[in-house]
Amino acid sequence: MTRLRLTTILVGVIASISLAATAAGPLSGLWRADLTIAPEQTTPFTAFYNRLDVTLDVGVASLTTRSDFKVDGWVWQSFRAAVGVPSFGAESNLLFWADPWTFCYADGSVMIELDPLYARFAGAFISSNYSGDVQRGAIFELGSRFPPVTIRSITHFGAGDDGILFISDTVSEDCEPGDIIAPSPLERFYTLRPTQTDCFTFTEQEFIIEAALWGCMEFESRTTISLAGFESQIFSLDIHPIAPVPFMLDLDFTYTVDTKSISFAPSLGLGTALCGAHVLSELLTMPGGTAITGLSIYGMDLYFQCETFGFRSLSLFDGATYSLYERPGLSMMDSVWISEAGYAGMCGSAGVELPDYWEVIELWVAQGSAYGNQMRFLMLTFFDDTTALFDWVKTEFRAEIGVLPTLTLKTTVTLRDVGFSDWAVGIDLRW
Repeated sequence: MTRLRLTTILVGVIASISLAATAAGPLSGLWRADLTIAPEQTTPFTAFYNRLDVTLDVGVASLTTRSDFKVDGWVWQSFRAAVGVPSFGAESNLLFWADPWTFCYADGSVMIELDPLYARFAGAFISSNYSGDVQRGAIFELGSRFPPVTIRSITHFGAGDDGILFISDTVSEDCEPGDIIAPSPLERFYTLRPTQTDCFTFTEQEFIIEAALWGCMEFESRTTISLAGFESQIFSLDIHPIAPVPFMLDLDFTYTVDTKSISFAPSLGLGTALCGAHVLSELLTMPGGTAITGLSIYGMDLYFQCETFGFRSLSLFDGATYSLYERPGLSMMDSVWISEAGYAGMCGSAGVELPDYWEVIELWVAQGSAYGNQMRFLMLTFFDDTTALFDWVKTEFRAEIGVLPTLTLKTTVTLRDVGFSDWAVGIDLRW
């Protein structure tokens, strides 16, 4: 069967499903297209992404399909089915690499909630196209919520809940907890990560206690037991600013069978989450964290943000140990951040390291109403140790205009000392 015939059949099937779905219940969806143009390059059209989501809601159940395309063809096709009623919920996901049509991943989960108790069972498996063998795994979670305390017991049967990222038809990678952001259009992320070829063999047990205290303090205790016995005990304490008090502290104590370590991440400054000046610092300790040897100041973050305007200056003092990172989007506080040099970034390719820059200035503007004509604008200006005027290297202009409540136009323009270098345009249409 030729590809043209297969494509014709698929289009016919999708059209038939759409007609039937229209008669069965309401449809909603999203169409997103993004095009990047680089006038200075031989091939000016450097990237093209196209995404189509269609959701059918029938009572308490929903079915969603998502298709991703790039400039040379179809990339991903996924399906999600979910049902939710009081005290019960279920969800299932299927992922296919579309060219050629190849099964990649499947998962399913069931949750029962009888407040304050809940139970969840989830299982998943990955196609042998990624690992040579079919990978399977499941988790069983029991929990209780007594605000502000939550207690959880998670039993792992060859699966982790920190996530897996599918990058291409042959490449995937594991993700670290807390490092999850929206992947690029050519990537897909799922939370449950199978790790073994055997079917549902016990691998690990976790006991977790979480508490949110006084609105400014978060505590977590995580005990891990493996097949060999006790593996680790981790205590974490995060203290956030209290009103105008400018002190922030992240404290992690880890104890394992062989070692123990303590890490501190203080942030000192003046202000609140919307206005302030923070000194980014790190406490230097001996191996294991048992003795503090000094304080390293590696950055300065000055910012002000209100409902319609924002300004930020982020400076990096230690370029050998730390680096600036950037992601697309219009959030002033999340578009650029500082982390360790060479850090893999957040899970996915949306975080890009910028090792050549030491300073970025951001300007953010927003206006409009919920009835269309909304506008959001972000300007990023980067500086480096060069001979150029004021050490300026490049400026990015990002804009998003809501023409209608369902139609959004987007654009990004990049200027360098050599002139106009990149231009991206996009459209989001919802119904």
